[in-house]
Amino acid sequence: MGRPFPRRILAYAACLAATVAAVGGCSSDNGPATTARSTGTSPTAPTTPTTPTTPTTPGPPPAVGVPPMPGWAPVADGPAPFTRPPGGAVTVARVPGGRRVVIARRDGSRLAEAELDRSDVYRSVRYFDRRGRLRLVVDRLDAAPALATARTAVAAAQGCRDARNPTGAPWGAFPINWRLNARSVPRRLPRAGVVRAAQDARAAWGANRNRCGVPDASRVAFRYRGATRLPVGRNGVSSIGFGSVAAMGGVCRGALACTFTWVLGGRGIESDTRLDARPARPYSLAGGRADRTDLASVIVHETGHTLGFAHVYDPSNVMYPWLIAGTTSHRRLGLGDARENNGRY
Repeated sequence: MGRPFPRRILAYAACLAATVAAVGGCSSDNGPATTARSTGTSPTAPTTPTTPTTPTTPGPPPAVGVPPMPGWAPVADGPAPFTRPPGGAVTVARVPGGRRVVIARRDGSRLAEAELDRSDVYRSVRYFDRRGRLRLVVDRLDAAPALATARTAVAAAQGCRDARNPTGAPWGAFPINWRLNARSVPRRLPRAGVVRAAQDARAAWGANRNRCGVPDASRVAFRYRGATRLPVGRNGVSSIGFGSVAAMGGVCRGALACTFTWVLGGRGIESDTRLDARPARPYSLAGGRADRTDLASVIVHETGHTLGFAHVYDPSNVMYPWLIAGTTSHRRLGLGDARENNGRY
């Protein structure tokens, strides 16, 4: 036998392993491991958010004829598995664009509800606390199929139809402060350009910029507060970042972008958006190319989710759940978007 390791070396190795285990789960979206601290923006926010890693195994289908929701990656104060709890109940109803699935606890209180489109893709999910109050909303945006018709593109650019779906929670105070996970920005995109695109997208709602002549009566406002390394998760900082949306799991699986919005007391308190770092059609800051995805249009849509606006199945509104490549028409709000913005805020 060889000589045993000195005790101090063994003790050091054990300490190092414990340190790695404690810190390793708190890395940023696209950077080194770090220990996150709450800024105090979000009341009672957890102080150590986790980074999405490998999604959990999906649970059983919530009901007969309803597909299981993909498992979620771990996120601080994030979504739970979308499955029926012991003694709970599930109801399924037809809604515009697809179906709504509602899961109730044993005591009858709502646990969660999700919407699926006609292709049985989960588009959004909402979670509730034991008193039936909204706690968390997760929404996705998809790139329109390559065969999206020219008629749909024209409807998105020229139509003015009133379609609204304000089912999320409103915000009670403005401006909404937000940060960019700057280290997650893909190398081919200039960070300054991404910040400008995001600020312009936020301003579309703040100034109620629309294609349909609706005057601005909204008090929505956003304020950019610089960079952050914090990942998606309730940590006191609303953020926009890039990374693998598929790795988030749940309703985010296969999406172009996904937004998590946390709610407390019926009001939005934090909202984090993950943009896919490697979309099939790369991002463009200028727009107008058929083989590119307009970044500002993506963020306009996700900002609508931040403000509590859900999908509508009319392509003339920015809350349409598919984005057509090569167009910039959704940099400005549609008729329904502008009216619900004024009506809610």
